This record gives sequence, structure tokens and C-alpha cells, in this order.
Amino acid sequence: MLGLAVFAIAFLMAEFHAASTLYFWIGIVELATALVVIAVVQGRHAAGAVLRLPAVRTLGLLSYGLYVWHYPVDFVARIVVEPGYEFPITMLVSLIFSMITYHLVEKPFRGLRRRTECGRGELRSGAY
Repeated sequence: MLGLAVFAIAFLMAEFHAASTLYFWIGIVELATALVVIAVVQGRHAAGAVLRLPAVRTLGLLSYGLYVWHYPVDFVARIVVEPGYEFPITMLVSLIFSMITYHLVEKPFRGLRRRTECGRGELRSGAY
């Protein structure tokens, strides 16, 4: 519960346009994340039920693509989009690109990995 409370406080109090305060709150959010992960892994937190929701699991599958795409999309959005709309446009476009990347790149490679594994989880190869 403490971790989620810290998330909420950080979100409400952080000034996202000021770099100095943003760095401070990033550290606080990292600490809160660690607390939530520990509680969920130990099975003592309701966040585990939230993390098992299909929408949240889907977001988890897309998270790497969001991470990869958000910076270049934000860079372009700050040049092209009217001030004040950069964040929602960045998130929407990054989400769309991450969905495309997941289906065209990540998912096929995950399937490739499964097809190349042996029963014991070792990769098949001609050399030992």
C-alpha cells in the first residue's frame, strides 16, 4: 500500500517541466516500484490482482515498444505538435507504433525462439 501511495503523491506533486524536481521524483517512483514489486511477489498486495488483468498484461507486452518508441516520437512531437499536446500525442503514437512493432517484430521472434528450442530448453545446433 505504501508503494502505491508514493506513486500517487509523486504524480500529484511532481512538476514534470522542471528537470531538477523531475530527477528527485524519478528516484521516489523507483523506490515505490520496488516496494510494490516486493509486495506483489510475496502475494501480500492487491496490486497482484490488478497486474493479472488482461488490459494490464497487454500493456506489459507492449511496454518494451513503448519504451523504444516514446523518445523519437516525443522528439518529433515537440517540433510538430502545438505546445500542450505533446504528451497525449506522444503516448498515442507510441502506443500505436509499439502495437505494430509487437505484432510484426517481437511476436514472430518469440515464436522463432520456441521453434528452435529442444525439449530441455537448449538451442539446436550442429556443433557441440
